[in-house]
Amino acid sequence: MKAQVEKYFRKLTERNLSVPERTAVYAIDDEIFYMKGSNVVFSWENLFDHLTIASLIFCTPPEPLMTIMNEVTRDISNISPEDCESQTYLHDIPATDFDDWEGIVKMLKERKGGVIKGCGVIAHGSITVEQAFINVSSILHALFIKYFTDFALNEVFVSKKDRVKFKRKRLGVFENIFKNLRALPDSTPRLMCGTFENKNEIEEAMQEAGEKIVNLGLVDSCFGNISYRKGNDIYISQTSSFLDELNGCIEIVPLDGSKQTAITASSELRVHLEIIKKTGCRVVLHAHPKFSVIMSLLCEKKNECNFDCRNECPKKRFVAGVPVISPGMLSKKNQIILPDEIRKTQSMIVFGHGVFSCGEMDFNEPFEKIVQIEKKCRDKYFKMINF
Repeated sequence: MKAQVEKYFRKLTERNLSVPERTAVYAIDDEIFYMKGSNVVFSWENLFDHLTIASLIFCTPPEPLMTIMNEVTRDISNISPEDCESQTYLHDIPATDFDDWEGIVKMLKERKGGVIKGCGVIAHGSITVEQAFINVSSILHALFIKYFTDFALNEVFVSKKDRVKFKRKRLGVFENIFKNLRALPDSTPRLMCGTFENKNEIEEAMQEAGEKIVNLGLVDSCFGNISYRKGNDIYISQTSSFLDELNGCIEIVPLDGSKQTAITASSELRVHLEIIKKTGCRVVLHAHPKFSVIMSLLCEKKNECNFDCRNECPKKRFVAGVPVISPGMLSKKNQIILPDEIRKTQSMIVFGHGVFSCGEMDFNEPFEKIVQIEKKCRDKYFKMINF
């Protein structure tokens, strides 16, 4: 337990999710193990007396996440996430005040985590410290998407009178958030090249690509997945695995479904198989870059149609030059319907979810495409709001 506490304390900092001086990680076995920063003075471990949990994390996020958290929770006590991943995993995100002890206990009894206004994010795990980490990361991801989506909706899709009022109140805060946004690199890192001939090479290439895409901040929590087709098999990351920790977490699944390894493979195995079938590509990389998700949610025709974008949209739509597809098209029981354009673009954005990209040889192609799509989406976002 002690090693797990230390690991996820370090991981919170490495992923730019917390200020180490204001972070506390706890786990209970026969006793409570903990690691906390010098500025954490409150005894969060007392929550173990009120909750049936195995782990607990409190952290104050760095900028711009701290300001984003404060802005989203300013006047409300319950946040409804916009992105599909958070809607499915978190449902909603409660927020309460630091001095409301009963409210904090109630919040953690009913949800996996939440926001303590003006202080930070708190979350627990029922079995492992990893669960608490996933919950913290997922909450911060959802808050980021929520803030920028709501800002654009107010800035672009409301009346001029209300827009001016909103802008006057919030533009200064928005500018400070913008200044602290993490920039994407001018050039993407080079990965292992060529077709890979054996299990060790394939897994090494998958691990390298997974680590690099996490390091660029294009994947949060345990989101994202990766695969490589070799002959009649597909190597694919396990469900709920961290892309920067793929050692021992890669399944080999026969394309004919003759083995049961598909049970522990990524939940999006069927999507990977369909992409490979439709494009003839060898590798698939799936990430959740934030502005790609945000731009997929901001449909210009949102007020002109009655279709549910999350289930099925009959209209073709493109963002950053690649097709946007409804999540419902990927979850049909009998078939997965991909846009024909993916044969040319070799990438697609799933509404409110993330980017799938593929390549013919190695992971350099899909990696570069995802980075470029995210750059274009970020540029398009700020151009759209005239910023």
